[in-house]
Amino acid sequence: MASAVIGLAQVLTLGLLAFGALGVEHANLAVRAAFSTAIFGGLVASQLGGTPIPGAGVRTSSTLIFASLVASLAAESSLGAPGIDRVQAVLFLSAASLAVTGAIQVAFGLARLGSVAKFAPYPVVAGFMNGVAILIVLAQVPYLLGLGSPVRGKALLAALPAAQPWTMCVGLATAAFIWLIALRWKRLPAAMMALFAGTALYYLIGAMLPTAELGPQLGEISATLPLPVALAPLASRVGFDLLLSHWQAVVGTALALAVIGSLESLIAAAGVDVAHNTRHRPNRELVGLGLGNIVCGAFGGIPVTFSATLSVAAYRAGGRTRRSSLVTSMVLLAALILGAPALAFIPLTVLAGIMVTVGVGLVDRWAKDLMHQLARGDLEREGRWSLAVVLAVCVVTVLFNFVVAVVFGLIASMALFIASMSRSLVRATWNGLQRSSRRVYSARHAQRIREQAKAIRILELEGAVFFGSIVRLAAEVEVHARDARFIILDFRRVSSVDATGAVMLEQLAKRIAANGVKLFFAHVMPEGRLGRMFTDCRTFLSRPRTDWFEDVDRALEAAEQDLIGDTAIDTVARELPLETTSLLEGLNPRELERVRGYLERRELEAGEILFHEGQPGDRLYVLTQGSVTILIGASREAHRIATFEPGIIFGEMAMLDGRARSATAVVDKRAVVYSLSAASVERILDSDPGLGNHLLHGVARHLASRVRDATNELRAISEAGD
Repeated sequence: MASAVIGLAQVLTLGLLAFGALGVEHANLAVRAAFSTAIFGGLVASQLGGTPIPGAGVRTSSTLIFASLVASLAAESSLGAPGIDRVQAVLFLSAASLAVTGAIQVAFGLARLGSVAKFAPYPVVAGFMNGVAILIVLAQVPYLLGLGSPVRGKALLAALPAAQPWTMCVGLATAAFIWLIALRWKRLPAAMMALFAGTALYYLIGAMLPTAELGPQLGEISATLPLPVALAPLASRVGFDLLLSHWQAVVGTALALAVIGSLESLIAAAGVDVAHNTRHRPNRELVGLGLGNIVCGAFGGIPVTFSATLSVAAYRAGGRTRRSSLVTSMVLLAALILGAPALAFIPLTVLAGIMVTVGVGLVDRWAKDLMHQLARGDLEREGRWSLAVVLAVCVVTVLFNFVVAVVFGLIASMALFIASMSRSLVRATWNGLQRSSRRVYSARHAQRIREQAKAIRILELEGAVFFGSIVRLAAEVEVHARDARFIILDFRRVSSVDATGAVMLEQLAKRIAANGVKLFFAHVMPEGRLGRMFTDCRTFLSRPRTDWFEDVDRALEAAEQDLIGDTAIDTVARELPLETTSLLEGLNPRELERVRGYLERRELEAGEILFHEGQPGDRLYVLTQGSVTILIGASREAHRIATFEPGIIFGEMAMLDGRARSATAVVDKRAVVYSLSAASVERILDSDPGLGNHLLHGVARHLASRVRDATNELRAISEAGD
């Protein structure tokens, strides 16, 4: 019922917009056409469509495209045929165009083109919507002025002396009332309240100022059930000949309606998914809309699309299933049959005021933001190009017709696509000196890595890896491969990979491997989203994969381990002498023996926990064999802070400040660990200050090295961001 209340305001305004070219005397026909769409077309589209929260109904942009066909047909003075007058011919041809629209949309859905909508360039969509917004406002000017007929151009200028100021005041007051309610009371049905308020103001002025000129009212509405007879002339030779003589206008408008209506509907459905955590089926939605438009054509209605406004209204009021669309249709049917006498008294200027707010509301916010940035002088080159496309599509939409606008939009889309092909996917690049893994190496290994770290290159990617971008990416990788041994592609910001991109990446990996360069993929795992994309494209099928890693950190570690070579494996496998560790390095035999008396030795197997986050931090640890990783977070979403190899100390921060452990230590490979408690350090300081200071100096040296490495990485990230 909440959806029907909003739908009623749309029916009354958009019906007049669709068939306004026929004149006020045919307002009854226009309103009944919109009711037919909302009742029958909306019901079919909602029941058979792919959105879990139905919201099929009339929508402004599609209605305006439809209105352009009606206007062009109505302008033909000789339109008609034996047994079919001019108005009947307009109704028949527009109904045929709507049926063709439905057939095209069904074909779109069956061809599984629903997911293509997300690739439409937004500047083209924004330009088209802004053009529609301008045309909607311009179409209301004659009704706001009380002229009673949809004149425009020179005819409108010639009719200005007959304008009615009081009529315009009522229409603008209606629009102002909607904006006020939307600003102050967002949950109230602003359009319906403005409809009542504007109508009351119209009759109040008429009562208080009997001589005031006020525009016409909606007029008599037939309170009968609409019948599906609009396409009946097609069965006759006369109707068939009429259709053949106007097939270009019929099919051209149908194509524009199908493309724009489908695109808008799927974008709106995606927005509803985000707002309410639902998931629509785009191809089924297109089939449902197509069948709904075929039904609308049979009833002589106007286009049906998916409306986020109707869907959200139903959801907020508790309508969460397809049954809600049935109730909406029943309420609207009751409004037509029982409320027709009251609808006849609604002033056209009030409906025009409501439509002005609809038109203004269609102006794209993103395009407005670009205009503001341009005015401030801080719009970048890419933004200027986007704004130019928006303005160009908008101007074409206003000055020409919608078919031309759609063709121009397709050309602009291809131009933007070609431009995107030349844009690099590489967002930032680093070498192994600028970014290192979280594995903490011994001094000897760290020095060896620093000497060769520039042989590691990290390329952070952003966007879609597809046939339009993979050629340039491959060329950039091969440039880096000339003086690198490892190239890590960071896929964290990659949205998708198509078959061409997957095949060329596999070929690229083999090509540079022949020259001794390894290509690693970060944020790509066999069971992950991108991993499945590669598998679906029948690429990178061998398992296990030693070149795919869960993140850049692990990929960097693999490259660093490769630089160190076999010595890394030997160090982890055998136990190091205590005197070679960073804590005890430089002690004489007497001092070393004394410290040994305070150390506690532990042997741990892989998977054992050395300490948990939150436990008392009363000691530091010296690793002499194996590997230990420090993690934060829950086990399934744990984040690696560092991995230590033999010879390194850890756990010293909690011991120094006396606070609880901030992370968990897990043994990766069988380890030998010595611990030195804080109490033992105090005893050493008391009995032998020189030895105690030597130990603390070793801890400080270790911490300084860690801080320096972190600073270098932050500097590299900051420079890449600049």
